[in-house]
Amino acid sequence: MLLPLGDWEFTQNILHPRFVRSVRLALPHMKRKQWGRIVAITSSSVKQPISNLVLSNVFRTGVVSLCKTLAADLAPEHILINAVGPGRIHTARIDYLDQIAAQRLGQSMETYQKEAQAKIPFGRYGTPEEFAAVVAFLVSNANGYTTGQSLLIDGGLVTSL
Repeated sequence: MLLPLGDWEFTQNILHPRFVRSVRLALPHMKRKQWGRIVAITSSSVKQPISNLVLSNVFRTGVVSLCKTLAADLAPEHILINAVGPGRIHTARIDYLDQIAAQRLGQSMETYQKEAQAKIPFGRYGTPEEFAAVVAFLVSNANGYTTGQSLLIDGGLVTSL
């Protein structure tokens, strides 16, 4: 469903400029040091659209495209830029969304979450600590060569290439 043009403009004006502004502020310092790491937090929707989230699907994919483009420009200065897309990471936000979905389906939240977790090959939601560990690697000295990538942290839920 195509939403009103104002919704598109509002979302675009929030999501893209914030990321671009953050990168612009960080780059002069990173360029002086000839070293830096940037990680954009996106969504698993960059690989597999999520129904009823058209704006997120579209604009988060744009952030990934920007990371991919900047990676080639920044690599000679030893600045790496990647995107990570969380899948079902167990946070208060996921509980909130699950509660809404459960109510819409006339289910208990427990039943809804059991069914949602059964769709994940790991059989459970990820933890914030598991998500953070991947991001910590990408921003660390241990990451010396990974740039321009979009990595999903989703327990294998998204099966697209």
